[in-house]
Amino acid sequence: MTTLTDGGAGHLRRVFQEWSHLARYKQQQEMKRRHAVRFHYFHLLQKGFRAFTQLVHERNSRLQLLHRMMSRKIQARSFYRWSEHVRQRQRQAIQFRLYWTKHVFRSWQESHRRAVRDARLVRTADHIHHISLLRRSFAGWREFCSIRHRRRVQVESSFELHQAQSKHVQISETFQRWREYARSGAAHRVILHRVRVHAQVSLTKRVLDAWVQFIGMRRWDEILYFRAAKHRALVVQKQNLSTWRQNALLSKATRLQTIAALTHWKLTMQRRAFHGWILRMRTRQAKRHHLHEALEWRHANFLRQGLVHWAQAAFVLHDQRLLRVQTQAVAAAARLWRRIARIVAHWRYVASRGRITGRVESRKEWWPTTASRHAAIEQEIQPLGMASAAVTHHRMPPRKPLELLYDADVDASSTAAFPARGLTERTKESKSIMHVGLGKYGMSVPTSPRRSHVQHVVPSDDEMENVVREMESRMRYWQDKRREWKAHKTQLDALRNHITGGGATHSSLDLLRRTLDVMEATHRDHVAAHVSSKAEIAAFAHHIDELRRRRRDVFPN
Repeated sequence: MTTLTDGGAGHLRRVFQEWSHLARYKQQQEMKRRHAVRFHYFHLLQKGFRAFTQLVHERNSRLQLLHRMMSRKIQARSFYRWSEHVRQRQRQAIQFRLYWTKHVFRSWQESHRRAVRDARLVRTADHIHHISLLRRSFAGWREFCSIRHRRRVQVESSFELHQAQSKHVQISETFQRWREYARSGAAHRVILHRVRVHAQVSLTKRVLDAWVQFIGMRRWDEILYFRAAKHRALVVQKQNLSTWRQNALLSKATRLQTIAALTHWKLTMQRRAFHGWILRMRTRQAKRHHLHEALEWRHANFLRQGLVHWAQAAFVLHDQRLLRVQTQAVAAAARLWRRIARIVAHWRYVASRGRITGRVESRKEWWPTTASRHAAIEQEIQPLGMASAAVTHHRMPPRKPLELLYDADVDASSTAAFPARGLTERTKESKSIMHVGLGKYGMSVPTSPRRSHVQHVVPSDDEMENVVREMESRMRYWQDKRREWKAHKTQLDALRNHITGGGATHSSLDLLRRTLDVMEATHRDHVAAHVSSKAEIAAFAHHIDELRRRRRDVFPN
């Protein structure tokens, strides 16, 4: 039992020793770890403090550099302002000195000129007085000589007295003039002396004032400089002390301010970027809007020019259609009037033949001659209505078509060239002339006394008036067109003057030139239409006169 106890105790001892050894080892390891951690912690603190100290020193050096630069700039600006102020005061003093020098010199010139003028006036007065005195003396002497012969004794005493008096007066007057001249000269010298003294005193005062002012400003500047240097030394000392005291407190505040500044800078940059983006978007939208407006205006301008072009084309086509309709109406009227002229000529011929032959002979007693038989055969052979085309030599020739009126004037085919004749005169025309007219138209004259039963178709007066009104309306239409062309010509000249005068902008110059080309082309068309309208209006006027003459011939009053 004892053995077991001793063995267990030894085992427990060894276990305890091992445990104690292990515990001490662990404790040593823990102490080493703690020492290492503490060393590492203090080492990191030392590095951080050194870095922080270096950062603080750099920042302080930068701040000191900034303060030195700021103080130098302030000193430079103060010195520059002081120097500019001194220069300005010097310039003002120089200008003031020049102004007063000129003023004094002008005053001296004026006084000298006045003194010279006064002296000249005095000399002139003395000369005039001397001459007048001599004249009076010579006048008295002549009087004295004239009286001397009569009263020699009395005159001698009076002459001596007068001579003494005149000498005394002359001496007194001469002395008076000399005294006045001496007084004026002395006064003039006194004035000149006063002017010179005043100028010297004023100049000396100004120089002394400027010198005193400059010395005072210089001393005041030196005092200010010494005070500023002393104040700067005190301020720098206080700033260094306060900076040294506040370094520890400002580190954390600086870090927070740096973070806040970076945050503010980031937000500011974001705001600027956002504002710049908004501005660019608005600029792009404005450019897009302006481009859209320019394209819309260009499209509208093209549409306007196209509408103007097609409207002009439509007006031209309308004028052409109206001209074609009127030409057809004139041709129809011409055909109608030719038909009427044939009918009128036929019935005149029939009436003249009926009056000549008469109706007293009976059909049984009348024997047709060979010519009459041939005429009857030809009348039977001719188709219906051809006999009405037989005309006499005075019958009006057919009117020319409308398109021929533009090439040449109408021949002498009016009723004025063929005056109306009586029926007896018409019967006396020879048959040779009638045969010439019949050969011209390829017709023969019926010699039978029988009257043809052809219906007499005469146009009414209203129809003729309608034709005349249509022609007159066409003439008024051309007159309105001429006024429109004149207005267009005025607009063309105004546009040409606007382009050549330099009033058009560079952006609208191309558009105005294209508009000018279109208007010039339209003006050329107007000129051509005007030339053709002249002939048409002349033809219409001639046709209206012809229709009215023929109406007077057909429907006499």
